[in-house]
Amino acid sequence: MKKCILIGIPGCGKTTLGMLAAEKLKIPFFDTDKMFLERISLLNPADIFKMAVNGRFISEQKNIMSELSNFKRSAIISTGAEVGLIPESAALMKEMGTVIHIQRKYKNALSDIEKSRKSDLVFCVNGKAVNHHKDMLSNYMNDINLYKEAADLSFENNGTIEEGLEKLLCLLRE
Repeated sequence: MKKCILIGIPGCGKTTLGMLAAEKLKIPFFDTDKMFLERISLLNPADIFKMAVNGRFISEQKNIMSELSNFKRSAIISTGAEVGLIPESAALMKEMGTVIHIQRKYKNALSDIEKSRKSDLVFCVNGKAVNHHKDMLSNYMNDINLYKEAADLSFENNGTIEEGLEKLLCLLRE
């Protein structure tokens, strides 16, 4: 098995399913978002949005993908939602291994985000409260065709974690 790179909208299951599949298959698991946060020693979650504006976030995600391309063993890599939308990263992922797009309905992804502590990231813009993840999820849904173009394989993950894991494992075993 080569590297498997998971892409998709926030809340689609990239990290959860990737971690569980890697554990079952006894291979390394990498989460590019976690790697990014460790690198920058993030103290305030709001800082990530400042980094997105100045380009550091995208630049660092590209660097991480480049480093992971040099990893010589099989692995499962969960990417940040934006990584599959960066042309340079999408091309590199294709060279690295199999790119799998995890599809999830907007309402299911949003529900999962709202249940998690990620929904706590609410900002005040022009006197109005904005849930950043909800707005970002809507934006990523608009780019769904870019995920499809970047992927070699895809599957729907709208059921339980166990069902999603089984679908992912089936693709990885083929």
